[in-house]
Amino acid sequence: MGDDYTQETLQLVKPSAIINISKKILSRAEQEVLEMGLSFVPGVAMDFTKIKLEVMEFFRKVRLRWFFKDATDQVSTEASGLRNKSSFCPPNHHVSKNILAFERSVMSSLNVLEKKRPFVPRNITKEHREAIQVLKTQQEAVIRQADKGGAVVLWSKDLYRTEGRNHVYNQEWYRRITHDPTIQIQNEVGRLVNAAKEAGILGPKESEYLVKQHPRTPHLYFLPKVHKDPKIPPGRPIVSGCDSVFEPISKFVDVFLKPLVVQVPSYLRDTMDFINKVEGLAFDPSCQLLASMDVSSLYTQIPQQDGLDVMELYLDRRPRPHRVPTELIISFATVALKKNFFTFEDEMFLQIKGSAMGCPFAPEMAILYMGQYEEKYVLNNNPYGGCIGQWLRYIDDVWCVWNGTSTQLEEFHVWLNDRSPDIKFSLSYHERSLPFLDVEISVKDNVLSCSLFQKKTDKNNALHYKSYHPRSLRDNLPYGQYLRVRRNCSTIQQFELHGQGLTSKLKERGYPHKLLKHSMKRARWTPREHLLEKRPRLATERMVCVSTFGPHTNQLQNIIKKSWHLVQEILPDIGAPLFALKKNRSIGEMITSTRPPPKRDSQTTIFGTNPVKGHRKCGTCSVCDLTIEGSLFTDGNKFWRHNEHTNCKTKYTVYAIQCPCKKLYIGKTTQEVRQRIIQHRSRINNKNMTAPLVSHFLQQKHSCIDIRWTVLAVIRGGTGDPDLRLSQKEAYLILKFDTSNSGLNEMSETASL
Repeated sequence: MGDDYTQETLQLVKPSAIINISKKILSRAEQEVLEMGLSFVPGVAMDFTKIKLEVMEFFRKVRLRWFFKDATDQVSTEASGLRNKSSFCPPNHHVSKNILAFERSVMSSLNVLEKKRPFVPRNITKEHREAIQVLKTQQEAVIRQADKGGAVVLWSKDLYRTEGRNHVYNQEWYRRITHDPTIQIQNEVGRLVNAAKEAGILGPKESEYLVKQHPRTPHLYFLPKVHKDPKIPPGRPIVSGCDSVFEPISKFVDVFLKPLVVQVPSYLRDTMDFINKVEGLAFDPSCQLLASMDVSSLYTQIPQQDGLDVMELYLDRRPRPHRVPTELIISFATVALKKNFFTFEDEMFLQIKGSAMGCPFAPEMAILYMGQYEEKYVLNNNPYGGCIGQWLRYIDDVWCVWNGTSTQLEEFHVWLNDRSPDIKFSLSYHERSLPFLDVEISVKDNVLSCSLFQKKTDKNNALHYKSYHPRSLRDNLPYGQYLRVRRNCSTIQQFELHGQGLTSKLKERGYPHKLLKHSMKRARWTPREHLLEKRPRLATERMVCVSTFGPHTNQLQNIIKKSWHLVQEILPDIGAPLFALKKNRSIGEMITSTRPPPKRDSQTTIFGTNPVKGHRKCGTCSVCDLTIEGSLFTDGNKFWRHNEHTNCKTKYTVYAIQCPCKKLYIGKTTQEVRQRIIQHRSRINNKNMTAPLVSHFLQQKHSCIDIRWTVLAVIRGGTGDPDLRLSQKEAYLILKFDTSNSGLNEMSETASL
């Protein structure tokens, strides 16, 4: 997996894909890092603890397949199919001995593999790694991917802040609020869910999913529209609502809106759908025009009540009977639209008009809203209706074949913009050629023909060949890109022309000439009609092991395959396992963040405010006499660095207890850690054999004063369920120090995580 990363590193790509509109002066190494692209993944050593956690998740899937092998298919009680991810793991006494043997065999082989000298792939230099750290901590610029075109933009923080404030202080769209309404919204959603559950509309798992526990606060960020103004770009506002109180109910609404958008006569699914509807149409340039229109700021311009009314109108058209009433869906949509709030910098705002980009059902609402608008002013009541030969729309982008003069088209444009104060169109037209989406439509022999369209401002942001992705992905990426060109081009001549341009761009990104030549040849001989067919995704019953790509990925897969016969002996129809790979962190994930850093309360102790990192004695209790101080902990084989200050009064910690024979026990607690240590000592004194540690301490004739302990990690700030984060950190450290096998933890303590 790593043979092509040993020595060679990438070269600087030209022309530059960087737009620097900040005061930040880039060093040569920083420039090269950004030229790699934000999708570039630097090579990293394999984190075996992380891999073991991923393998244990695969073990859980296998256990579940065995546990439910005789279960008959049951009709789901969930109306939407939405539910929280289950963490249930069948215990050992409910699992076949073959599965337990499979797990032991795989983990034993992984432990052997872990002891081998790790290979660290080198696809960037030491200077590049140092430059990444500089870019991560620099304060002069906000680093973003451009809204369109693929450029990497260094956006002056002052310009970014000004653009943001100009946007959020627009009183037509937003209103500043002084309190966090999360709890009130949770309560409102809870009342709606409970009423629907009692009425038999929602199932129990669906109900649990819809009321978000430990939600994040939505936040606003911007992507620079450098294609409109490269010096002072406007920003595209996006509200990140991931894990917010609105996410579950918005996804619920989206489930019921998605099937309705196909009812809109102008609906376009994607580029393939557009080509199928346009290509080959007869066209006379002497009396017809090609036209495209764009709705300005559609998402934020839709009046919220009008959007709700349109959604209700389409939902009422559903065939009856339907289990989920329109009233419930609209109630959830009302909360998501009218209660939508977010933070920008240190202030909080309520959106009073339109829908946020980032809301799951916003595209569907926009499509339906424009569908109703078209029903009123385009398909009916239109004095220029006889001039419309074809009218298609992809969300806010309109395609039109105009059977009239340019004067009539411009008059229609003015007339259409006068229909509503909220919906405004821009207009482009030509009698011979016009781009739409990523297709150039042109007239050849009085017939509409297609070819690839790329904006002049587009940058070369293809994944670099030296990025630390699986070799199979990098080798197949050019073929996929050539297939896109083949699909978009009506003729082989156009494919050859645009294919040569693609070849030049991919060469700039380090792709071998031989690979590109072979990929283009394969695409050339692929029947184009196959590329214009929508193919359904095929479901599979085979087990899928998901792991992070690394130097030992091949060995990991071979280890699982080698022992898989143990599973097939008891599940003969299971088939061979499939493997899916996750990438490591990209440069973009390392140096950019749309979410502001969490605020952390300063810690005041006898060591001062925000003291030195590591675990320290409080200086006032007997428990601290047993503590191991410092920021670097080792069991003699492995090391762990503790990067925050803790003492015996710290809560939400993962701690380690070491006995005189140097065996470790790793545990977690939400209370003050000294209380947990006191409990362990008490159970040892009272010989409570059901408690952790006690059996070992009594067998080895240790006493409670032989305990030595320290804090390894603490959960502070951040977002999400703190109990879950604490359990995940505990499981990680149990696996890292292998305390289930060579220590005092039990395997069951990580089995369900």
